[in-house]
Amino acid sequence: MCYAGLDLSSNRDLTAFVMVFPDEGCYHVEAKFFLPAQGIRDKAREDKVPWDLWADQGWLTLIDGPVIVPSVVAQHVAQAAEDYHLELLAYDRWRINDFKRELDAIGANVNMAEFGQGFRDMSPAVEKLERLVAERKLRHGNNPILNMCAANAVAQQDPAGNRKLHKVKSAGKIDGLMAAQS
Repeated sequence: MCYAGLDLSSNRDLTAFVMVFPDEGCYHVEAKFFLPAQGIRDKAREDKVPWDLWADQGWLTLIDGPVIVPSVVAQHVAQAAEDYHLELLAYDRWRINDFKRELDAIGANVNMAEFGQGFRDMSPAVEKLERLVAERKLRHGNNPILNMCAANAVAQQDPAGNRKLHKVKSAGKIDGLMAAQS
């Protein structure tokens, strides 16, 4: 049994699909990341991130062409739903209709639920993620992209003390962490 989160991206940005497998008080995390293949070396230089190396090492899936193709991500999610008992895929609303259309086109049946990006929905998730990290109950195979996302993450707090991860204030990509806490 597993739960998953999906953080879709713009055409040339990082997309993250993160699966979480509860196991006797611990959580095993498997993250899949996607970027367009065209221009990957230039993107690595511009971002000062070894995208090309991580792709060679199998941590990053490159999609043929210059943009993220939702059908490729949908195929990976559909396969994961078949391979594992995927209870629920949590998602942000941004670009989700394109993704759902691709799932429908391949006949995939994935149980999905919206996960809001505001303080109300994200604050409990941020707290749980922090607790699991502090208690050393997350296992992610030392995924370097997930490590980078965690290192880049910056939390923002509202006047009531609720917190959420804030992409704009973060030092770099945090998509993997956004998907993991969903």
